[in-house]
Amino acid sequence: MKYRVAAVVLLVGIVAAGAMLGRQVLSGSSGGGWSHQVGEAWEAERTLARGFESGIPNLILVVDPVFADLDDADVTAAVATMTDDLGAHPGITQVDSYWTLGGLDSYASDDGSLGLVTARIGGPELGLAGRVDGVLRAVEYDDTMIQVTVGGSAVVQRDAREASLASVMPLGIAAVVSIGLVLLFLRNLPLTGLIAATSIIAAGMTMVVLWALGRFVDFTTLSVLLALAVTWGLATAGGFVFGHRFVAERRAGADRTAAVVATMGSAGRTVTLAAALAAAVLLSLAVMPTALVRTIAYATTVGVLAAGLAGIVVLGLLLSLFGAGLTTGSGLGAGGVRPGISDWVVRVATARPVLTATLSLVVLGAVSLLAVAGLRTGETAADSLPPTAPSRQVADVVADRFSVNEIGAAFVIGPSVDFADARDLLRRYTRTVSSIEGVARADSTIRTFADGTRMPVPIEVTERLVSDRATLVW
Repeated sequence: MKYRVAAVVLLVGIVAAGAMLGRQVLSGSSGGGWSHQVGEAWEAERTLARGFESGIPNLILVVDPVFADLDDADVTAAVATMTDDLGAHPGITQVDSYWTLGGLDSYASDDGSLGLVTARIGGPELGLAGRVDGVLRAVEYDDTMIQVTVGGSAVVQRDAREASLASVMPLGIAAVVSIGLVLLFLRNLPLTGLIAATSIIAAGMTMVVLWALGRFVDFTTLSVLLALAVTWGLATAGGFVFGHRFVAERRAGADRTAAVVATMGSAGRTVTLAAALAAAVLLSLAVMPTALVRTIAYATTVGVLAAGLAGIVVLGLLLSLFGAGLTTGSGLGAGGVRPGISDWVVRVATARPVLTATLSLVVLGAVSLLAVAGLRTGETAADSLPPTAPSRQVADVVADRFSVNEIGAAFVIGPSVDFADARDLLRRYTRTVSSIEGVARADSTIRTFADGTRMPVPIEVTERLVSDRATLVW
């Protein structure tokens, strides 16, 4: 009896720790990681951050004066309060606005009714989702004078995380259905309960390990949910194979200890092989250049190994301690094992462990993705999100009402030029870029041009284009 109590206390502790630490993992996870971290564009962004200590603004605030125009004194004061709070927050750089840039046309909507405030939240892409909420909570403004909506790639990260979290519900439904199928096939309620307990403990183990690895790896929300789906699927499928074999051994006359040994010696090899091969395949995805895919590789590998370990160790322990009465079964009728389909399923699982593991991954993984079907992979941008996402709506407003996309501006980085004709060459290059169809303005350290004509631009814009390591045209 004391061993049973100790085992229950230990296993319940694992589940409790997994639930507590799992909440921390999900709250600290990111919605980003979609951008490919390889190629010319990625290298250019790294050079922009390192050589110019700058970057593309990832926070966009669209300001709508409620009862006045953009240049009204009260509106200007309300925006000044907001930008002061924003600029004072740790990690915030490049705070610009229509008001601080002297009424720059590209920071106002075409009809002059909306103004922009842009800023950059520093740090890696994967951490933006967690940092953006703290930044926005620190921003205060007079909402009787201005209405503010917030977007930008940092908010896209947050919205992507929230969209991913919506898949928790279908994942839970899939988990319940899978346990129901185990009960239907085994027709043994106590044994099904032990298998469900094993799957729950496996999920707890996964979350504990992900929490520990989170000190070194930034996990995306999607990767955490996929890891839970993989853990549950493999733990439940493995538990079904274990349970079927255990009851078969008991019905054949083996005592409890002998039945556990026989089960682990036969079905245990199947589950071990399936887990090892699935983990190897998933871990191979870590070589991909996309951060999202790499975090999925790490998280799902943890899930597969936790499921295999739980099946062999945890379920083996539970069967040893509580398996004495599992010979006849109870729940959906007489008999410990339903003849026919369950035997066929176990034979297939034993003979084809890789196929069994793959089907479990595909089915549970697909169900866990149902709620995020509107998400698209690719570069991290608002159009990757469903139309209802707040950052997507802000992006649509900017696209519809601002003819110049100041935030999504392209840039060209070249080597530093220090010979005699460098300034003239850079000036001519900037003028040529400004003449390309679809380019509204081209800025460089030498001149700013629009349609090939020199334009006055505030020093706050051009001073960021100076570096002794490279030449930048924005």
